[in-house]
Amino acid sequence: MTVLFPPDMIPFWEAEGIAKAADELRQKHFGPTIPVDVDLIAERAFGLDLVPVNDLKRQVNADAFLSGDLKSICYDPAQPNIRIRFSIAHELGHRVLHANVIERLRTGSFDAWQEMLEEMPGSIWGRAEWQARTFGAQLLVPRAALIQHISLLRSKIQAALELVPNITPQELYEYLAPRISRTFDVSDAVLKARLSEEKIDIFTLS
Repeated sequence: MTVLFPPDMIPFWEAEGIAKAADELRQKHFGPTIPVDVDLIAERAFGLDLVPVNDLKRQVNADAFLSGDLKSICYDPAQPNIRIRFSIAHELGHRVLHANVIERLRTGSFDAWQEMLEEMPGSIWGRAEWQARTFGAQLLVPRAALIQHISLLRSKIQAALELVPNITPQELYEYLAPRISRTFDVSDAVLKARLSEEKIDIFTLS
């Protein structure tokens, strides 16, 4: 059976709307504490089962997978813990933003879903993946907490600026990421991306 993929099958979420949805989910089902317990949110918000599946990465080329019945998230237990945490946050993004699409399209096995993706225009599912990644990062690294923890490093930031007075924002993010990422229990890459996305002024913290 031929499946039609209209261009608007994935909602057009803007970054601000995704951030608001992630904040609302975290505040309602977990609270302000850092690091964020994504397992607890998955259970409290949606009653999701988190199911370890050996070799999942090879099977579906993904670290985690939201089931078509929206009842479970399968994940590859061989991946590092910070990667599993982000992958679950990513799949929660799909649950919040794309539930209707996934429920309609993920009706078979992992292999059937892979075949579906091969037929689907990359721009369509690519939009869904960007939205889920953005949601996952916002869920794990909220802006207010990020600013708070940057403020704790003011003296170190000032020392870095004295050593390298012409340091660029990206170089400063490179410097800050490994000093903050463990607090949020995310990778340096995720923390650096959040710093870049938020465009936080390191000097005014606004």
